[in-house]
Amino acid sequence: MRITSMPESELARTLLPVDTRIREAYLKQMSALVAETPIKVMLGDTTVTDQTTFDAGGIKTYMQNIIARLGPSWHAREVTETHDDDVRRIFTKLESEAPGYALSIHLSVQYKALLYYKPDARVEQIQRELGRIDESARRDRESVADTGDRIAAERLKDAGCAEPDPAELFETLYRDESLAGSIEAEIRKTVDGAGLAVHADRRDSLFAELDSLLTEVYSTTAIMIDDARLVTGEDGFLYTADVEKVAAATAAGSGAGTSRDGHFDPDAVTEDAREALASRLGELAGAIDG
Repeated sequence: MRITSMPESELARTLLPVDTRIREAYLKQMSALVAETPIKVMLGDTTVTDQTTFDAGGIKTYMQNIIARLGPSWHAREVTETHDDDVRRIFTKLESEAPGYALSIHLSVQYKALLYYKPDARVEQIQRELGRIDESARRDRESVADTGDRIAAERLKDAGCAEPDPAELFETLYRDESLAGSIEAEIRKTVDGAGLAVHADRRDSLFAELDSLLTEVYSTTAIMIDDARLVTGEDGFLYTADVEKVAAATAAGSGAGTSRDGHFDPDAVTEDAREALASRLGELAGAIDG
């Protein structure tokens, strides 16, 4: 049961103030972490422009610090980063138990990432060299094609096929695998000697260097969002706290262990359990507020 959606009850009156304090502290801390920093970036046409970004690594460190500040009564999943096209997410999940009940916490931030080049003169130099390579490779391919046609015509003429038309050429090469293989080998030597492989290797090397000059620029909106808006890819921060009733598993075949149920009567929660849950939330509030 989500704390914010609990029906009016003593449990809700006990937990909601602490839950609100956590939400407000999380919003404050995360807003500071995503404060925009101006930077210079380069567009694909080598135009240098102004952008703003923030340190995504600082968010991960902050969540790791929250986990480190929590006591042994808490269990945390590793801080995780996900990438979905230009949408990024950093999140962790925390759990703790009180007598007969369990708390499940989700902390997350969702933001956008855009790629730019670093403002480096090398970007333009690489682009110019790539243009020269593409033009040189185009001329080499045309030369190889012409040479290949000439070699094929000469060898077929030697084989008694003077000026074969395309249909006759195909039929002759199909019937005579040895001749086809010989022509292919001779053409391949010409291709190898034309430097096309060298062009390809250099082109790959330059693209790899160009990739190394890319930089990501991050942006988000300093607001709290809910699960639905997180799923649809909206920017913002998410904090949720759920309470579940914990009971020993008794169903046939369930084996040892416990079961959890998010549907329970909040009026049936004992004072000791309410105070324990509020204490756990208070620990989380302190860890989030730093």
